[in-house]
Amino acid sequence: MTETNGNKKKKGSDSYVRTFREGAVAANVFRRTAQGGFEYLDFAISRAWKTSGGKEGYSSLFFSNNREGIHRAVDRACDFIESEKNIDDQSTEFAGSDTMPDAA
Repeated sequence: MTETNGNKKKKGSDSYVRTFREGAVAANVFRRTAQGGFEYLDFAISRAWKTSGGKEGYSSLFFSNNREGIHRAVDRACDFIESEKNIDDQSTEFAGSDTMPDAA
């Protein structure tokens, strides 16, 4: 179980945020901007592969033995996105207030 914090790489209005890796499966989280200016987080999943001859690559196709890795990577990416949304919601909620909520 590995987390990778990446440098934010711009690709148009898309920005890489983080990778959640579970074995060969990875969920890559991106911050995107809709045409109307709304920002949101989403993720893409991929599978790393390597041949016995040493050739390496990535695929968006999976096998049944990737099931657990897919589930764990997706759960971690979703948990991260939900936690980021909660942070954004709290900062918006208190943006007009002179006081911030007490830390729990």
